[in-house]
Amino acid sequence: MTRPSTHSLLDRIKQRNPMSYLPSAVTFLRLAALPTLIFFMGTGRVVLADSLFLLAISSDLADGYLARKLGVSSKFGASFDVGIDFLFIGGVFLYFTIIGIYPAWVLVVIAAMFV
Repeated sequence: MTRPSTHSLLDRIKQRNPMSYLPSAVTFLRLAALPTLIFFMGTGRVVLADSLFLLAISSDLADGYLARKLGVSSKFGASFDVGIDFLFIGGVFLYFTIIGIYPAWVLVVIAAMFV
């Protein structure tokens, strides 16, 4: 069995349309927004927190739409999206648990939904 050279992999990446990475970039930005969202919630900036949360939810719809529209849907992209959803929702509910809004068992239920 021959191992593909790194050179050929780099060539394939260079030949790929840069727009094909857009859905995954949108998904990653949702994860990157999580610390900012928690900061806004923790500092009482409700309008900013709500706006960012709505933007994150919208990006969850947008990444799948973009992947289908650009014809770049993949198993990796679908798994990446679900993983980021888990981290985002889990992160928000972890914060709610820490500040006492929800009991800890709610986190267990949320985790069970993604398994």
